[in-house]
Amino acid sequence: MDQPDPNESFSRKHAVLLGGGDHSARLITALLEEMEFGSITSVPDGESLLNIIGNRAPDLVVVDLDATEGGGKIVNAALEAAPDLPLVVVSSYATIEESVELMKSGARDVIRKPLDLATVKNKIIGIMKSCKVRTDQEASLCVGPYTIIKEIERGGMGIIYKANDNATGQLVALKVLKTGRNAPIEQVLRFHREASAISKLVHPYIVSIMNTGFSGDDYFIAMEFIDGKSLDEAVYENKINALQTVDIIIKVLDAVRYAHEMNVIHRDLKPPNILLDKDFNPHIIDFGLATYVKGNIRLTRTGIVMGTIGYIAPERIKGGAADERVDIYSIGAILYEALTKKIPYETDSRVISVPTSSEDLVPVRSIRPDIPPHLEAICLKALAVNPEDRYSSAEEFRNALIAVRDRLAAEFQQESKPVFRAGELKF
Repeated sequence: MDQPDPNESFSRKHAVLLGGGDHSARLITALLEEMEFGSITSVPDGESLLNIIGNRAPDLVVVDLDATEGGGKIVNAALEAAPDLPLVVVSSYATIEESVELMKSGARDVIRKPLDLATVKNKIIGIMKSCKVRTDQEASLCVGPYTIIKEIERGGMGIIYKANDNATGQLVALKVLKTGRNAPIEQVLRFHREASAISKLVHPYIVSIMNTGFSGDDYFIAMEFIDGKSLDEAVYENKINALQTVDIIIKVLDAVRYAHEMNVIHRDLKPPNILLDKDFNPHIIDFGLATYVKGNIRLTRTGIVMGTIGYIAPERIKGGAADERVDIYSIGAILYEALTKKIPYETDSRVISVPTSSEDLVPVRSIRPDIPPHLEAICLKALAVNPEDRYSSAEEFRNALIAVRDRLAAEFQQESKPVFRAGELKF
């Protein structure tokens, strides 16, 4: 199959739509006509689709699950008949688990309704481009419609690459599930939950998602590329002062406040998951452990605590319920480390103990006597072992820091200290 140029029409391409007749089908048909597909066939059932595939596989198949009886079985049968078939599923009710199973069967994407036609168009262009037959060397450098430039980071679940979007030329951060099609179902669900969580959130301090999909054996999430450093790198390389630290945490809290309003709890906030751009603005990443306040998605089995020791709220370690205050604790731990270069409850031998009492925490000013008492008090309140003693919301925590930031700014000016050290963040 030839590689289509997104700037040209698809006049020689044949698209098939299964499940026509409703409003969504009419929108999809109109979009395919706008994209100038040479022929568009609407079929009423799976038998008709399989007959078309048997004669000559179409260049694109769109299956509307909502308007197709036994749609999942039909998708599987179509992909068994033509494993490389560029097939897209649209649905308003398919669960994450069902979407994962469809993509493991070979579906290129599962697009949620209501349909954003601009997004659907970009996805179709990307899918059509990924259908190009590649050499082994080219395949090793490409994931779907993206060309890998270099590896950025390798985590427990995925690898993040700096990559180029072949359709737009835009740089992206491409997260690829390590073991692809053979990944355990819980890993795949976590991967898709991250995509689902980020896609709900549109905030300047939360990394934005650009695309998700499955190509060959690879599940991927394409995200906004942030050219910068993680917060822990900036802290340990002495790139930010106390006032900058407070300003960064205020912005993080604004993003977390928004996420909580959208019923998303991050549950794995830590310095490596906060990227700083060249303007010192933070961008929260890695929502793989995010959970919904309202919903029934629960992947963590009883007795298993997932997260990063040192930043996990004590009630989570004990198996208690996780509400918004677990993120408050994590941000308190991030602030503590940014100010002291020590993780809360870290011993001299670098062992991190499980907190049982707030009295066990070494006060900030015992490590950094130059930190103002009112900033230390805010940090310790956020780190309270008992969640009832913490700030009740990200907004309350943020307002407290805004007040201390104004006082800090005044003190810095009085002592002729630089409030912002412009240009110190070297990337």
